[in-house]
Amino acid sequence: MVKVFFTILISFVLFSSCHKMGPFGCDPGPKPTNTKFDVGFYRGPDMRPEADYVAIDGGTQTLIPSPEGSGTAVTCSTSGILHYSLPLGTHTITIYFGANSSSGTSHTLVLSKNGATLDGTQLAGQSCNSGLSAVIEDI
Repeated sequence: MVKVFFTILISFVLFSSCHKMGPFGCDPGPKPTNTKFDVGFYRGPDMRPEADYVAIDGGTQTLIPSPEGSGTAVTCSTSGILHYSLPLGTHTITIYFGANSSSGTSHTLVLSKNGATLDGTQLAGQSCNSGLSAVIEDI
């Protein structure tokens, strides 16, 4: 009876520590994380008179605001910028000039644990969200 109890206890402990199943059974390695990248968009200093909108991966056009107290040092924690939480990978960013515009300029945003690139240009690292943050000025 004691052997059966210990066998069940050991099996429970082993399987409860199993974070993912590998080719040879349980892989007790680190838990997989659903890593997100914090991305902020804001209208640039030229402040064009038309309203600018952004759509990510073909989503809804959302107004790009001007950051509150906008200056030259906009960061991921600056209030008033448009924030998105995006998974690592490649995203299509489309900037529209005017509400419900049918034409816009498309850009490629690549997010990885090594940083973010927009159209192949490395974006400066941000201190927010453990370094997984980027701020993009309206292009």
